[in-house]
Amino acid sequence: MDGLDTGFTLLHELVLFSSVLIQVTAASIATGLIPKTRYSIAWIAISLGFLLMAVRLLVNMVDYLFNSSYTIYDVSNVWLALIISITMLVASVYIRRILKDLEELSIKQTKTEEKVIAAMVITEEKEKKRIAQEIHDGLGPVLSITRMLLSTVKTEKLDEEQLSKLKSVNDSLAQGVLSVYEISNQLRPLALNQASVLEAMRSFVRRSGVKNLLNIKFHTNISDEKYDFNIEIVLYRVFCELLNNTIKHANASKASVSLYKTPEMLVFIYTDDGCGFDAEQDFGKGMGLLNIASRAKAIGAGLVVENTSSGGMFVNIDVPLVSCLNKV
Repeated sequence: MDGLDTGFTLLHELVLFSSVLIQVTAASIATGLIPKTRYSIAWIAISLGFLLMAVRLLVNMVDYLFNSSYTIYDVSNVWLALIISITMLVASVYIRRILKDLEELSIKQTKTEEKVIAAMVITEEKEKKRIAQEIHDGLGPVLSITRMLLSTVKTEKLDEEQLSKLKSVNDSLAQGVLSVYEISNQLRPLALNQASVLEAMRSFVRRSGVKNLLNIKFHTNISDEKYDFNIEIVLYRVFCELLNNTIKHANASKASVSLYKTPEMLVFIYTDDGCGFDAEQDFGKGMGLLNIASRAKAIGAGLVVENTSSGGMFVNIDVPLVSCLNKV
């Protein structure tokens, strides 16, 4: 009979030890999931509960091992503890699997969103290219030819009023031709086809008259390298958007543009000495900074937008160099 009791005692001790081990494992899994739940108070409380149950089982095991007398109630508690520990371990494992699946789903969703945004940006640029081509090759020549034909009109028999009207028509046509080519250039910057993206930015500053409103400095460690056109057009559009925001809203007097290459990145940095920005307000307008964020995401670039210590704006875009290679 003593041998039988000894056997049961060893079995109960093994069960209790297994319960403690399983409970500690469950508590460890639960605690490890806290960062994945973004430090949810509810999950922290659950993890703490798991941990306290493991401590309680450990105390029970010590008491059981050093207490020579035990009852049926003690034995039933040992087996109940094992069942609870196994249940909690299984629950922890499945919860970890669910969180992992959710994380993978979130990553896939983010990648899908980036692909959709990239497709939208590329499609938008293709459509702008088509419209620019239509304007440049269609409406532009028509206006130019009309102006040339108008110049052949004999003016000897025209009175002063008629000459004035003819001059007004000719001036309007000349302005129309300039506007057509300016709109075409805005839709599809010709400078990007002929020079580097930084030179295209400089060209925009010269043509737009921005230099009369703002002191702009350019810095670079690259020469005239050409990169993938989608990268160049995004950086160009972002620059124009930032410059527009600075002039209209920032009340700035100076701006700085840096474009340089590291072993792994093409880095674009824009700063001004204006009044900075309000993140919630500016990103909620559907344009401006939100548009910049979408374009950066479309080319797989990292984006940092923040206010400087002096109150101006700081924008940093890091484009992986592997994406920048000229594919033309």
